[in-house]
Amino acid sequence: SADVAAASKLARDETVETLFDDVSDAEAERDRRLALFGPKRKAFEVEIPLTPGLEVGMTVKLTDDRYGLSQGRRFIVLETERNAVDEIHRIVVMG
Repeated sequence: SADVAAASKLARDETVETLFDDVSDAEAERDRRLALFGPKRKAFEVEIPLTPGLEVGMTVKLTDDRYGLSQGRRFIVLETERNAVDEIHRIVVMG
């Protein structure tokens, strides 16, 4: 969108092939992608309790009193490292 292009000099037009039949579904996916990869994205590395089934590509919600996360914010998991001994998951997220 023009708003994204104006907010970031690295913005580019992108066409994504999908199988959506409904325009509203396609628009919702567009909005989700803009929220994840738009100009105000942040990246974090956090340790959380061991979470079975957590994989790269999944969406997680982080909440913290700092970093503008007091209301929570959704991120996509880029990296994950399990430590079964200490029962923690170290994840790198962006969104």
